[in-house]
Amino acid sequence: MKGIQYAFLAGIIIVVLIILVVFGFLQPVAGLDLLSLLNLQLATNPTDPTNPTSTTSTNPSEDINGDGKPDIAILRIPTNPNSINWYIGQNLGGSLAFTLSPEQSTSVKDIPAGSGVAIADISGDSISDLVIMEIVDGGILADDYIVYKVCFGLDINGKTGKCTDWLPKTGSPSLGRCTSFGGVAVSDINGNGKQDIVVMGLDQGGLCNGDPDHWWYFVGWDLDPITGEQTAAWSSRKQVPNTPGDTARGADLALADLDKNGKLEIILMTFDLDKSFRWVIGKDLNSAGDPANGWVPSTGFSLRSSGVSSIATCPIARQIRDSAGAGVTFRDIDGNGFPDMIFLFLNTPAAFVAGMNLNIAGTTTGWVPLNGVLTKTIFSSGCASSGGLG
Repeated sequence: MKGIQYAFLAGIIIVVLIILVVFGFLQPVAGLDLLSLLNLQLATNPTDPTNPTSTTSTNPSEDINGDGKPDIAILRIPTNPNSINWYIGQNLGGSLAFTLSPEQSTSVKDIPAGSGVAIADISGDSISDLVIMEIVDGGILADDYIVYKVCFGLDINGKTGKCTDWLPKTGSPSLGRCTSFGGVAVSDINGNGKQDIVVMGLDQGGLCNGDPDHWWYFVGWDLDPITGEQTAAWSSRKQVPNTPGDTARGADLALADLDKNGKLEIILMTFDLDKSFRWVIGKDLNSAGDPANGWVPSTGFSLRSSGVSSIATCPIARQIRDSAGAGVTFRDIDGNGFPDMIFLFLNTPAAFVAGMNLNIAGTTTGWVPLNGVLTKTIFSSGCASSGGLG
């Protein structure tokens, strides 16, 4: 609505100026003709992100090359990890079709219990940066812990400039020993002009203490635009009250303003053995990183119900954390101004599906591709130990 009001007001101003010039009440400025006035009007009335017809992304860095089409990052860690691989899904369309970039990679920190990827402008130079997160498996004698690195200057083919060392150098919050999957997202949570990193994990209680699986997340405050290091303390551990079941094969999180009220929602998801995606929504994150208006109960989407039953799942190896990976992110792929939820199941081939126009109640207006999934052969053989989408 605001966008329409701005356009109407600007149009009135231009008409008045033209009348004044035509009847001699106002001398035209040299070099400023009618076309210039129209261009000026367009420049002073950018696409309004609160307008449902807007195609402006809530995160401009998600359009890596600035061509007006959203891009995504896909992360994969092999089952015998010695590297972390990522790819760019270029120029997403309304049917979820995209072009896959060449593979890029960096060294793995250690045996992963989970991983994630995000695209954000950390340095503040209006150029996309890549954030890679790994939850390191501490083994049976030590707790799992969080590490991440920032690779500055991401281009459309996935290449970057300098990457930081593994961070944080000041220490990670203790995660316990039950983490099986993880994810990462980046945004300015508390509105102080500095990017914050949100890391989630899924504790699979059946692996270590018999408790039900549950999501949790931490917020690392105020990333330094040069070093990528979070410069303020980590938040307390935030445990999600809704449990996702006990057969997860992957998990991830994303941030989006679903109801366009200027406050972010946090969305946590799992992909289960029954080929279902399940997600929960925390409404209106406050400056402490907590959902001020509570949690929307878990919602699910079964690939079987959409006619997909042929997607194989990787065999369970030593433990479930060695077996698969999944991801979630948001883009406006149909250009109607509302966030579309994109899911990934990281397999051979990888499977993608999008829930269109996710609302604050956790429901969508439909799924694409219709009656199926988009498959991409991201790696030729083998399974992933973990992965993510950003």
